[in-house]
Amino acid sequence: MNSSITLLFLACALSLAGCTPTTKIADLKSLPFPQKLSLLTLSSLQPKKYGQLTWRSLFSEDDLPWVDYMFVDIRSLLTQSIKVSEQVPLPELDYTEHIEFCILFWCVDDTLTLTTRHTQMIGQKRTSSVNEITPNSFKNAFHAPAFVWHSPDFLFNITDNIYDDQYLYSDLYIGINNLELNTSLNYEYVNDLGIQVRNLSIDFNIGYLKTNLENITFVYYDGSVEVSEPYKQDYTEYLISDWDYYKDDYQRGLEFRINCVLVRTRMPTNTI
Repeated sequence: MNSSITLLFLACALSLAGCTPTTKIADLKSLPFPQKLSLLTLSSLQPKKYGQLTWRSLFSEDDLPWVDYMFVDIRSLLTQSIKVSEQVPLPELDYTEHIEFCILFWCVDDTLTLTTRHTQMIGQKRTSSVNEITPNSFKNAFHAPAFVWHSPDFLFNITDNIYDDQYLYSDLYIGINNLELNTSLNYEYVNDLGIQVRNLSIDFNIGYLKTNLENITFVYYDGSVEVSEPYKQDYTEYLISDWDYYKDDYQRGLEFRINCVLVRTRMPTNTI
């Protein structure tokens, strides 16, 4: 199981950057980042057709793991959504991507079209983010008790340009329950470096993260139509176990990145 389908929708919503098709590759890890997410999504929806791909099979250890999406992008989205009234019309998404590559004897030539319509968010007003700051420490308690993102007229259209088949997924629901991110760190002034952080710690917990694609229809090249059961996934267990795997490395890496940014942005000491 992987959380790629949620990540793809999030990535599309946060960045509508297009992708350049790749014709021949030696390794799937050489694909551009958005295409990796798309391929993970295709694998999640149709493992027999696209293989049992996982995050680790496509991304190197140097790539930022999914936790950055949870701790940065999803957190930012939920925090900014506090200002949005419930059940008001939201900006909609229109996203198109073309994936084309061959590796050995396997070729993919797909056009992906993703649109949202009549989208609503519910529960975002209950999200809270509280800071506690002292002269040498910082703490943040982030809590999203319940959040629902629902697009009843959502449509994800996968067109296989090789076999002329279409795979249609519509009516998307994403639900988050009791997402907690508690962050703490100490900071101090270091000669020649400026302010630096240490002892960064993140406590992560989540009640559940679920997605549901209610309507699924396959239209094949010969005109035949197949209606499939709804696609329902609960990613809670995966997220918690994967966080246990990534936690130590992620916290060390994040602390290092923060300190690098602080060094690069500090004011010269000899300015007047």
